[in-house]
Amino acid sequence: MRLFDWMRRPAAPGVLLPILTLIAAGCNSILDTSQDYAENARVVITGTADAPLKMVTSTNWFPAQNTNTGEDLILMTDSAVYDITLPVDTTFKFTSTHRFLVRIINTDTTQGADLRLRVYLDNDLKTDQTTTVKSIPMQFSWRYF
Repeated sequence: MRLFDWMRRPAAPGVLLPILTLIAAGCNSILDTSQDYAENARVVITGTADAPLKMVTSTNWFPAQNTNTGEDLILMTDSAVYDITLPVDTTFKFTSTHRFLVRIINTDTTQGADLRLRVYLDNDLKTDQTTTVKSIPMQFSWRYF
C-alpha cells in the first residue's frame, strides 16, 4: 500500500452523510429569512429638563467610522426631529430596513437634563438608560442582521 492510497478510495457513506447534513443545515440557517422582526418600537422618556429637548428618530441609518479619529458613528440617510416635553411615551412602526434609532438632544448645553430612556421592541425591553444629558446626546440604536 502506497502512502496516499487512502485518498483514492471512496469515502464511506457513514462519514459523508453527517458532513453533508451539517453543510445543508448550515446553509438553511444562513438562507432562512423567517426571522421574527419587531413591528413596533415604543420609546418612553421620563425625567427633568429645564430647557427644551429634541428627539431624533430614524429607520434609515448605517454604522460608520471617522477615518481620522477611529470614532464609531451612526450616519442617518433620513430622520424625523420632534420637540418634546417630558414625559414621552410614543410608538414608532419598524420599516423594511429592520432598524431603529432614537437620539435625545438637550438644547441647553450649559444645564443638564436628568433623563431615563426606555425602549421596547414589541413589548420586549431592550434598553433602560439613566443619565444627565448635556452636550452629548442620549442614544439607542437597534438593527437586525
